[in-house]
Amino acid sequence: MSFVPLCRHGLMLATCSPEIRLVVLRCAAEQLALQKGMELRAALPQNALLKLVSLARATSKQCLLRGRMKGCSLTKPLDFVIDTRGTPRFVEFRIKFGRAFNGTPAIGFLDPSTSWQDGYHCLGCTGMSSKLELDLSRSRCTEHPLAIAFHPNDGRILASCRASLDCELQGLEESTRPGRSLQTKLNWKQLADEGRRQPSSLRAGFMIKDNCLEAFRHEGHWISSGVICRKLPQQLQPCIFLFHFVGFAEVTLLEVSDAQPATYETSNISGWTCWP
Repeated sequence: MSFVPLCRHGLMLATCSPEIRLVVLRCAAEQLALQKGMELRAALPQNALLKLVSLARATSKQCLLRGRMKGCSLTKPLDFVIDTRGTPRFVEFRIKFGRAFNGTPAIGFLDPSTSWQDGYHCLGCTGMSSKLELDLSRSRCTEHPLAIAFHPNDGRILASCRASLDCELQGLEESTRPGRSLQTKLNWKQLADEGRRQPSSLRAGFMIKDNCLEAFRHEGHWISSGVICRKLPQQLQPCIFLFHFVGFAEVTLLEVSDAQPATYETSNISGWTCWP
């Protein structure tokens, strides 16, 4: 499996008898298999059915974040992780923003193997789907996990200081390896006026394939960042990042697929500098 679901089911299944729980899971799994054009094995155990249904729920189209904010910083992981050595995965988002005077929401990932919540104030539910009041992609603490954030409106990419230790960043020179967070910028034009009152919308995503990361943005056709980093950790957890965000934001998970977008343009990472 290339996915590991992390979401929890509600009270209904928890309070059902084992027999009813198995029937409910079986029906949900059969419906999922029908939608995907697959044939469900007759004797799948309950744990396998629960994993299948949980995965479908976690990777389905859903609004992940929406609202008006003032000075909000957070890291919000999604409810699944991706095996970087397994089936290639493209994770696509729609991002809306208005009067975003301090930048737009970013998408990316972190390394879930690190206990990143310890000692910090988290919002929402317990477990890996909590929201941390800190943008981990800008962290300069080596105890924090590897985190990389992609700002698709203007092509900025930020990486925590762990990134230079835990993976191979494309274009990173040895002289730029102090214990600092890092930044780079693709040679992409800015798509929308971030401070405009009327919200702007764009599609973007990232591809994890052959243990490498690549970012994409749609502007009538898909354009690619080229490889951002190689030698990734074995598992990565997709995330949303905000840094002192002001304005309106809405981030929707559109699709998780194994198909890489057909691109017409590819950029190259020219180099990294310390942030800030």
